[in-house]
Amino acid sequence: MKKIYSIPSAIVFLMLIVSCDENFEIADKAESLASVAINTLNIQKSFNVGESYQAELWVQRGGLNDMSGKVQFIIDPDLLDSLNREDRTHYQMLPENCYELTNIDFLLNKNEMCGYITYHPEKIVDLSGYDQIQYVLPFRLVSNDLKINPERCTSLLAFQVSEPIVQITNSGVFNVDPLQTSQMDVHISVPFTNKWDIECDLTHDLSLVEQYNSSNKVYFTLLPSDSYTSPEKISLPEGTNETTASYLLKDNLLPGNYILPVAIGGIEATQNGTPNNSLVIDKESNILFRIVKEGQKINKSDWEIIACNSSAAANPVENLIDDNEATFWHCKTKSETGWCEPPYEITIDMKKQVTITQIDLINRGEANRANNIKWVEFYASNNNNSWEKIGASDFNDEFIRETFRYYVKSTSARYLKLVIPEGYGNACPPAAIRELTVFGY
Repeated sequence: MKKIYSIPSAIVFLMLIVSCDENFEIADKAESLASVAINTLNIQKSFNVGESYQAELWVQRGGLNDMSGKVQFIIDPDLLDSLNREDRTHYQMLPENCYELTNIDFLLNKNEMCGYITYHPEKIVDLSGYDQIQYVLPFRLVSNDLKINPERCTSLLAFQVSEPIVQITNSGVFNVDPLQTSQMDVHISVPFTNKWDIECDLTHDLSLVEQYNSSNKVYFTLLPSDSYTSPEKISLPEGTNETTASYLLKDNLLPGNYILPVAIGGIEATQNGTPNNSLVIDKESNILFRIVKEGQKINKSDWEIIACNSSAAANPVENLIDDNEATFWHCKTKSETGWCEPPYEITIDMKKQVTITQIDLINRGEANRANNIKWVEFYASNNNNSWEKIGASDFNDEFIRETFRYYVKSTSARYLKLVIPEGYGNACPPAAIRELTVFGY
């Protein structure tokens, strides 16, 4: 049989009062009690946009009666001293010329109201620099009319000013397959409340391509300007914080390895015709569209190896271009006549001029078969005399067969030279490659 228990109504009432105490931290015996809403270090984030900001000081009213009364925030330097001592910090009092006490005493006649101060980010940043939290205003809530909650009677405002940047939000490197999509989107935004009409100019800086090539050991080129259309106008109207500018690839792009670098080159911000020169470009935000249009696989049936300074009798250099992954080229071993240490050079006559866009190498990739090639270099020539370096990068053989793609500088040439400059320090570095394939047109 289920037993039913009843709880006297007085106990229920007491439980509700206790619950309210826990939720609002208001003493149940107070006639009317005022509390600071945020009594921890309250960081005021702002942007140096050339305008003043307001910091709010919220007060909550609670207790058994809804009494009204005047409350006031006063600056109490002892609070800052206590904070620094307890937290081992070194905050400083915000200088008086950086703020005004706009509304710090008012009639509290609602359950939640706020006072505020006005502060000036441009003066604060002159003292502390951007994104530093160095200055604090310590406030204590007092009143002659209402009781103040002793546990929630202080508010310490800390000030952090950030640079008012116009930025590319989706900055980074994006791979674009021209066979799958032609649209390349750039997202431009501001992190502050936008009260201006902002116009942006986009630039395409070759140095960003060169920096990418150097960092990644590749040879991408700047996307030709006649192979895409640019957005006509990029604007962030007042009240708008983000916009998208789109580039479109044309159908005339030749096979090759390209990068379209996009950065913000200039901005103009106005409000009712009045310029604002406080906004700045985020120089660190840019986007690189990495566009690889693969060339056709070049037929190797007429190719000829015309020079090689190390080729093992059992694994001759001709295996490098025989279109058979079961075979491979290997340098001479120490037991063979004519053995030598790297560099190893292999010159290929492709018998006709070819525009080289990508090169693939397949490693030996056999278990327990060391392959000590450290990196490879590629050179191109039309006369087998004057050579241009078109690519260089790592070559790794971890006993697993892999194809390594090299994004070389698109070059028209008849002769191709593969150079293996060195190994990893072994006195007799074994070098082996299964296949070399050229893509282009």
